[in-house]
Amino acid sequence: MKRGIFIVTEGIDGSGKSTQAKMLALWLRKRGKKVLLTREPFTDRLRKQLRSGKNHNWLKLFTQDRQIHLRKEVIPALKKGMTVICDRYYYSTLVYQLQPKDWEKYSSEFIRPDLGLIFDVSVSIGLKRRLERDTRIQQKRSFFERKKVLEQVRKKYLLLPKVFPEVFIINAVQKPNSIFKNVKNVVLQMEKMKIKNFQSYKFQKKFK
Repeated sequence: MKRGIFIVTEGIDGSGKSTQAKMLALWLRKRGKKVLLTREPFTDRLRKQLRSGKNHNWLKLFTQDRQIHLRKEVIPALKKGMTVICDRYYYSTLVYQLQPKDWEKYSSEFIRPDLGLIFDVSVSIGLKRRLERDTRIQQKRSFFERKKVLEQVRKKYLLLPKVFPEVFIINAVQKPNSIFKNVKNVVLQMEKMKIKNFQSYKFQKKFK
């Protein structure tokens, strides 16, 4: 059986990546595709640790969580020929916990996605969207401290396509349906072309 396609959605908080992952899964299923929609962190244990607000060795914990996720869910689904859509993957670890010089070494330990979609918005827009949904983030960390951290994270996200040819930057400022038109365009091109040729295609067309 032919291996399935592995797609990852990424972006700073409030970028709309989770919404787009759900829209993509629904669209693919309507087209007759077998789809697994999943996310990281994968285990309830790590999710609880994140909510606790306590300091941990996050790089170690996310790495262990990802290994479990791949073994239990992602790899079996890909072997069955399913399309796997993952809301966050190692790109998050790269931009939140590591410096660019360490990216290739770390990522080589895991399965590489066929397509990485980075949904890009300014930090101000992302935080505004988060605050509208959940005012508790103000209690966990001051607004200005969080903004400073996310500015650095966003800069790293925008560097990813220079290192990973499967990564596309999607302008996520627009309404969800308008953003999804660009998502569909990228996925349709991937289906038409071989992965190697498709990854070079991004240098000829921008999805803004």
